[in-house]
Amino acid sequence: MEIDRQRTLHVASFTIVMVTLTAVCAGLVAMMVIATQGAKGTEGVTKNYYYHMAWLSLALLALNVLVLVWMVIHRISGRLGRRSPRQVTEHVDAWAVAGKRFKLEEDPDEQDEPM
Repeated sequence: MEIDRQRTLHVASFTIVMVTLTAVCAGLVAMMVIATQGAKGTEGVTKNYYYHMAWLSLALLALNVLVLVWMVIHRISGRLGRRSPRQVTEHVDAWAVAGKRFKLEEDPDEQDEPM
């Protein structure tokens, strides 16, 4: 049985991207929790800084989740949309087909004359 190398690479790259995006999500959640916990014990400018960091983490987390959902939907739709296996088309030599269709007229200047 032959291994489909292209499909294997596609599945591996999809898995790597999904694991990486999930790890980034976990890091952003941790950053948001740390920022909100740090804001509880402070006042003034430092508290605003922590809240801005929490909002930035939340915005990046929302973007990351959006990309994750899009990748999953794209993967599922690609697998559902392709019901029958693709068939390879036959090789056609375009130059040979063009040579059969197009016939050159004989040049009147190049007539066979004995020398």
